[in-house]
Amino acid sequence: MVIARRLAGALVEPLSFPLLVIVALVVGGLTVAVRLTWQRRDVSIAHRRALDVALSVAVLGLAVAMSVPGTPVVGLVLLWAILGAEETWAWWLYRSRKSPPAQHVVPGGKPSSSAAETSVQRDEDSPGNVLAELELSPREEIVQQLVRTVLPGGGERLAGWLRVPLEAGQRSANLHLAFCPPFSQAPSVNIDHREGPAARIKPVQVLPFGARFDVKLAQPCETTTAVVLHVCAEAMPPVPVEAIRRSNDPAHV
Repeated sequence: MVIARRLAGALVEPLSFPLLVIVALVVGGLTVAVRLTWQRRDVSIAHRRALDVALSVAVLGLAVAMSVPGTPVVGLVLLWAILGAEETWAWWLYRSRKSPPAQHVVPGGKPSSSAAETSVQRDEDSPGNVLAELELSPREEIVQQLVRTVLPGGGERLAGWLRVPLEAGQRSANLHLAFCPPFSQAPSVNIDHREGPAARIKPVQVLPFGARFDVKLAQPCETTTAVVLHVCAEAMPPVPVEAIRRSNDPAHV
């Protein structure tokens, strides 16, 4: 609209210095907000590039349209500096998203795209990254996020997040957690209520192959919601039969 008014000759009165700075800050802030919001969406690279180009053209056109003869020089400098800094950051961000992963070279001298994809997948799913993610609340679409590890003493630990969906008017729900493969014995389970309406979490049954919990809210929920729980189940390895016999043998004692 601003560009059309400038081309039509309706925009001839220059803005004052304070208005130019306000326009630059508002336009730059809105553009940054749009780019960051779009970056979090699951869209293709082509769509992101189209949006980046469209925003850059719009910002550039707006800056040109606002550069009316007679505009204060300092205001013009700040206008172009602020918008130029925003666009520089935006295209640096675009290039960083576009940077390809490192490729592995297979015998024969040609890069292997499958090897590169495998390397990236392994880096994203490395134990350190997965365990670090377990310290944070899961995204809304994740129902279960669990990691099973081996303890130094030979036992095993299953830790992660569980999300219990609740419909409007619902007050109680049953939660089933499977241990696959089963633990060597019934594990000790700790479960903490992290998000959602106030609720009582009661373990009903804990077996080597799974556990069941009852979730009961303090009052029925008014809207559709969810209770987010952090769970940790640990089981030590069974004591060998020979060790038990030795401990019960009076001669050995």
